Amino acid sequence: MNREKTTRVRLVDRKHTNSIKWDLMPMIGGTPEDLPLWIADMDFAVCPEVTKALRAACAQQAFGYTFQGDVFKEAVSGWFKRRHDVMLEPSWIVPCQSVLGAMQILMDALLEEGDGVMLFTPVYPPFYEITAHRKLQRNDLTIISAIDTAIWDLKGKLLGVSVATLLGGKHRTKLRSYASQIQMGWKDNQSVAPNESPEEFKEACQRVVSMGYTAVKANVIGLNEQKQRRTYQETMSYIEKSVLKRAEQRLAAMRDGVGPDVGIIMENHCITDGNTAIQFARIAEEYDVMLMEEPAVPTNIEVFNKIASYTSIPLATGEHTYLRSGFRPLIESGSVSVLQPDLGNCGGFTEAKKIADHAAQYDIGIQAHVCSGPISHAASLQFEAAIPNFYYHEGHLTNTLPQIIEMGTEDYPTVNGYIEVPDKPGIGMDLSEKALKEANIITIQ
Repeated sequence: MNREKTTRVRLVDRKHTNSIKWDLMPMIGGTPEDLPLWIADMDFAVCPEVTKALRAACAQQAFGYTFQGDVFKEAVSGWFKRRHDVMLEPSWIVPCQSVLGAMQILMDALLEEGDGVMLFTPVYPPFYEITAHRKLQRNDLTIISAIDTAIWDLKGKLLGVSVATLLGGKHRTKLRSYASQIQMGWKDNQSVAPNESPEEFKEACQRVVSMGYTAVKANVIGLNEQKQRRTYQETMSYIEKSVLKRAEQRLAAMRDGVGPDVGIIMENHCITDGNTAIQFARIAEEYDVMLMEEPAVPTNIEVFNKIASYTSIPLATGEHTYLRSGFRPLIESGSVSVLQPDLGNCGGFTEAKKIADHAAQYDIGIQAHVCSGPISHAASLQFEAAIPNFYYHEGHLTNTLPQIIEMGTEDYPTVNGYIEVPDKPGIGMDLSEKALKEANIITIQ
């Protein structure tokens, strides 16, 4: 492979619109010819010749420490000069809250290991070693996930096979898909326009069923009558009867709209807690709900055990849980029936496959959390096809919008309730020319 082509670093800042707001989700893609790795709206080509340029470009935001003060800044500046031969003014050194900073720390580890690690070695062990002195944060995990997913994508493209093949082969060639986030619209596949009234929920459900979907998901409690998000004071500890009544009206309208043979997933978005999730579940059981998703923040497994003991509705969670170590308590508790890892933050394909394999031993289903665009959508198809315990694919509203679809080179729609899993190399998706054209790209030679 000719790496002489990879002598530049491109930092891409995607232009956001109201419908594209998933700024922390990885955008990953590329071709074997120049090996770009898309990471959280940035891409860079890995090559020793660009090491100093990469470090210099990222230096201002490379430190996620909490320390402050001139003494610390001068120490960091001297260390950076000695180790990287890059001179930093102390005034440049500021605490980092960005994805770029996490990327820099990880790239230090990877580039010191050599180019081969980018294609054939899991990326997170050297990253953990570098970041051992500070708390691992979600931004760090986003970077780990993005690079890991990019490696699998590029390896598939180099070998001419799909990621599903690399993961062991397909268990299925098509995935059943549900219509996600009914409360956000689903009126015309052109925009996001929140639903509030029971009639709006019913009409949206009828529309997606006519499109072939065999299950729907909605948050029926999250918005008030003015289409504003309810506060935690309204949905935690105790839910007023009037709030529960409105939520039940919407849920009843959904069941009426889809009939008895279509599944309904109740999306709580962690706005309820152990007490109010039980309140809500007692009402919802009458409507044959197939899952209650994120009934509480998944940091205390005892809360999930409590909820599960009070309701017959299966529980689901996972989009805010990271790495195998984070999923293990959920898996082994016996209180969760479906796990929803997000490839964009759980650790990429490498971790997601291990999470799924562990969950399979406990008969727990897996549904990837998907809401961030064509790259995430395509990657999840490969992952879900390659695991035996697949549950449902999340057909998120945003991935049906034209302005999202045109960000990628392919479109994998739901047809008659299913999505065909592509056999194209890698994840079967790249960012489109339009996406690149509309990006702000800085090239560092």
